[in-house]
Amino acid sequence: WLVTKICGNSLQVKKKKKSAWSATYWENNEERDVEGYDMRMPDGMPIPQLKGDESYKYLGTELRTGWANGEGQTEMRERCVADCKRVIWIIGNLPHLTGEQIRRNMALALSGIIGYYGRSTVITWEDCQSIEQVRASALNAKGYSVGIPRLQIYDVKERGGMGMEHAYTYAAA
Repeated sequence: WLVTKICGNSLQVKKKKKSAWSATYWENNEERDVEGYDMRMPDGMPIPQLKGDESYKYLGTELRTGWANGEGQTEMRERCVADCKRVIWIIGNLPHLTGEQIRRNMALALSGIIGYYGRSTVITWEDCQSIEQVRASALNAKGYSVGIPRLQIYDVKERGGMGMEHAYTYAAA
């Protein structure tokens, strides 16, 4: 709040869209919402509370309150992985691209998609491996023999590689 004010900006509370809070606790193996508390901005503006199945969009990801049986990010993670696979496949199958253009475009696509959604969504090693499988298939369809292990994809150009970075490079950043 203080940094926002110093920079000349203002925090916004628009219902439960811009600023909200949630808290849960466990009682008798059941997750319950914390109730009976009010949160306010330093200027006294009330901050709305999310309860139950309500969600809040944080950096592009709909987050539910509490644990949600560990499934709070599943939908966004699946969407992120599907977007990565689709874009990698399209790039790999564009005609007339050089190897360097393929590398650069795939890097930009992955860093953009995972960079945006990965700030608020866990992208797992398994997710990244499935993205890399699509990359290998797209390169193979383009005429590159990437085989197993996939050294040609990730190794440096000086040793005959394509110099690409694994999707997990972006997910772990």
